[in-house]
Amino acid sequence: MAHPLLKFSLFTYTGDEVDDHETWQRLPADLRDVLRHTNGLVAYRGGFHLRGAVLDPAWHAISTVWDGALSLHRAYSDLRDTDVPFAQDALGDQYLLRDARVVRLWAETGDVEPLHITLAHFLTRVAAVPYQSLHIQPLQRFQDAGGQLRPGQLLRADPPFCLPQDGAVALEAVDAGQRIFSLATLSLNLPVTVTLEGIDLVEVARRRRT
Repeated sequence: MAHPLLKFSLFTYTGDEVDDHETWQRLPADLRDVLRHTNGLVAYRGGFHLRGAVLDPAWHAISTVWDGALSLHRAYSDLRDTDVPFAQDALGDQYLLRDARVVRLWAETGDVEPLHITLAHFLTRVAAVPYQSLHIQPLQRFQDAGGQLRPGQLLRADPPFCLPQDGAVALEAVDAGQRIFSLATLSLNLPVTVTLEGIDLVEVARRRRT
């Protein structure tokens, strides 16, 4: 059977050889097997970023968001230090390995959604139906309007998809580290909104991205 990464397309970046050997040794075996094929990549014109075991660039390094300057488990209370943040989509929602299964972090709200599938199954599904799997529609709208998402960038939505909106959402390409930091900050301020509005913010965000 062909490796699922061979079915990915519209690449804008591929990672260099593994040089973060300390992180490499900590990775689960199934993720190491994937990264032996390609040490991370950006596919679908920025719609999917598979991180690599590298020291540089920082935006591509698993270590940056695992236990480095943008450590996700320190920013989001529902994450564990053993969750491995291996990938993200164009808006900064994160995909992590937890006990050999993939979970999705809805970064605007901090909610963690178990996907109940293995890494291999997840990558196969992304390759087969990327637009449905990754909610790429906002990125497609951004690109149809002439925008370009470069490696090391994510989309910023204003206002955030999880909040009530009166009009269209403005989309802007920003530094990936800046976006991850701002999403973590946003999630810390959402419990009040949830209480006042009585709405499921994750479901609202999901609907507005399609």
